Amino acid sequence: MSDEFSRKLLKRPDVVLASLRKGYQWGQENIKVVLSVCLLFLGLIAAGIAIDQWKKSREEVSLSAFYTAESKPDTKVFEEMFRKYPKSKGALLAYFKVGELNAAEKKWKEAIHAYESALRLSKDRFYKLLAYYNLGYMHEMAGECEKAISYFGEITDIKKTRILLWTFGSRPNAFWLSSAYFGIGRCYEKLSRFSEAKETYLRVADEFPETSYADKARAYARLVRH
Repeated sequence: MSDEFSRKLLKRPDVVLASLRKGYQWGQENIKVVLSVCLLFLGLIAAGIAIDQWKKSREEVSLSAFYTAESKPDTKVFEEMFRKYPKSKGALLAYFKVGELNAAEKKWKEAIHAYESALRLSKDRFYKLLAYYNLGYMHEMAGECEKAISYFGEITDIKKTRILLWTFGSRPNAFWLSSAYFGIGRCYEKLSRFSEAKETYLRVADEFPETSYADKARAYARLVRH
């Protein structure tokens, strides 16, 4: 009984052999296709590795060029970098440096243009926050407080996103938030929106008491016109 049951579970040998013969025959007839697909797959892998290595090498060269140019406090030395390595990490750092040099000379429009270019190249969160803050501050210095508030607000508006049981992203740390809110407070005051300025200063003091802006914000809140 058990032997008969076991035999029923097994495939007949001729069926198995027939399947193997068909598979072998298909392989023989389509060997060129199989080899072509394998070679194409290996070629794509090799190309991906080569491109990745090329990108890394280019990044290293761009950073080396930036550190060489950084020692010369002249915005013109970076122009060749922007042409040679337009989307590199070196170009990103160079735009920040150009913005810094222009800001030191109070060339606000030129600084704004440099920081806008840096923002477009920023992929990491740190550089995006730095670009937003610098753009806010440059617009504030240029007397364009509404635009400044908008850029500072890019920092303060970053929030966590919750979907069902998962949370994505995070808020910037206290340093960035207190810096941005304090900048917003300054701009409100310059726009004669005194109640909003005071409220923003107090928010900095209350929500970020451990930061360097806390005491300053509290003092500014007392001095705001009523």
